[in-house]
Amino acid sequence: KKQEHPFSRLINLCNMASLMNPFTLLGLFTGLYVFSLVYMIISQNDMEILENESPAITFLTEDGLAEDQRPEYIPYCERLRRTPPNHENKFFFVDDVEFVWSDLFEYRKWVRVGPLAYLEPENNLRRIKERAYPPTHKDYAKFAPEEVSVYLIKLHASNYYRNMKYNVDYACSDMQMINEIPGFHHVTHKHRSSRNFQKLSDVYKLENRTHCFNIGKNVPLTYDLSIKRECQTFFSRFLKERAIDPDEINWIVKATHFMHKGMGVYVLTKDYGDELLAQYKSGSLCGLFETKQIAQQYVKETFLINNRKFDFRLYMFISSTDPLVAWYHDGFIRLSVTEFDPNSKDKFAHLTNVSQAKLNYNNNSAMVENSSTMTIDDLQAYLERKGLHQGDPNFARNRLLRQAKQNMVHMLRSGQRFLEKGWGYFQVFGLDYMVDKNFNLWFIENNATPSYGEIQWELKRKMLLDFHTLIEARLSGATTTKELPKTSWQPLADESIEGPGRYFGLLDEDCINPPDFSLVETAEEFANEISQN
Repeated sequence: KKQEHPFSRLINLCNMASLMNPFTLLGLFTGLYVFSLVYMIISQNDMEILENESPAITFLTEDGLAEDQRPEYIPYCERLRRTPPNHENKFFFVDDVEFVWSDLFEYRKWVRVGPLAYLEPENNLRRIKERAYPPTHKDYAKFAPEEVSVYLIKLHASNYYRNMKYNVDYACSDMQMINEIPGFHHVTHKHRSSRNFQKLSDVYKLENRTHCFNIGKNVPLTYDLSIKRECQTFFSRFLKERAIDPDEINWIVKATHFMHKGMGVYVLTKDYGDELLAQYKSGSLCGLFETKQIAQQYVKETFLINNRKFDFRLYMFISSTDPLVAWYHDGFIRLSVTEFDPNSKDKFAHLTNVSQAKLNYNNNSAMVENSSTMTIDDLQAYLERKGLHQGDPNFARNRLLRQAKQNMVHMLRSGQRFLEKGWGYFQVFGLDYMVDKNFNLWFIENNATPSYGEIQWELKRKMLLDFHTLIEARLSGATTTKELPKTSWQPLADESIEGPGRYFGLLDEDCINPPDFSLVETAEEFANEISQN
């Protein structure tokens, strides 16, 4: 059989069109155009009608049969306000079964009502994940039980939130406690926290209160490489330093956020420096990269323990944002895996991250704890053996950790205007600090999701149990440090208190009044930052 040419029908149509009267062709195309225009208008009207109508919700009866109804949709938080949860029932929702806090709450006899994978068979879970907003009432009740008192959220990373609206469909901040404060990234993302510290320092300078906080004394110089002006300034300085000594290490480059366990951190040795210069073409490509990176000045002349670098991992807990109430807890000390050499290309000589240490010890946690971590008391004993404690039997806490607490207060004040106020917001942070040879403390970074792994577990266990005690007290109606029970968490700030006691003696009296950030940022700049919450 003779095969038909694939374009034969199109060719025949073209031949037929060529035999038509030109006016007939014009009329045909005009009619098609008018028809398509009318179709688009009708479709647009239909879409507007659909958008303005209440979303269709399928009610399921007790026998599982669907009813064709279109009732009024009442958001979860609005329903909850009509019948607030009874916090004595001790129900909590967690979106990640591996989140250590879920074990903590269950240990304290709380009942877990999530995540969905914990409650639903796989086929139903898939259906719920792919649903359109809003969910059916049956699915919705499973996702957001009305008796939940505490939501444990892992940074909204879960697909469960894809079609849900925060503080509308789940986690109602005026009735339920949520372990995530909207706006927290202003104190944890490295480029933002550095910028806020700089603004705080600038405000104090304009207010003639430079003694309250001076960024150059405990925050390393930092450049945001995503901002063209800062990026060009950095490369201009970096090239001058390389011309003097190409092997000297002066900078560390870090991803600004979404990187943990020492990932995204590069010590600018000669080789890494060459790669960075090639990537940015010595600064000529500044402003063209969307990748968020900072260049942070390398802290030199650091104090060493047995010739190894170390840093502090300390903890801060914000138990309320309205009023602001914050707490401090001792952490532990992390040592570098290998002895320090300022020009070493071995990252283990420069970095003190526990996860990086595990790589060196083949993930042997016991070996990491014995070889690469110390307690605060261990540090005090080391200082006394070396005769460096200046006669103070509590030098580590009175001199070093006091500086850390002061820095935490400054961090809170620098970013507080971005933190959303709500009855139920709380969050725990892990902050890292280094010490130089003059015993000055240097802020390195603030982590929104600090590790609660097995390293120094007894310390963390006590910290978490006492944290839970404070949470239960908050649910019982206590908010301020006077109302909350005494635990191993030490008060940092309580803005329900007037006068010097507001920051528990950590700030001088003339530094208590809040800084006026309108001196250094416009209302438009502030609104733009807030919009990113």
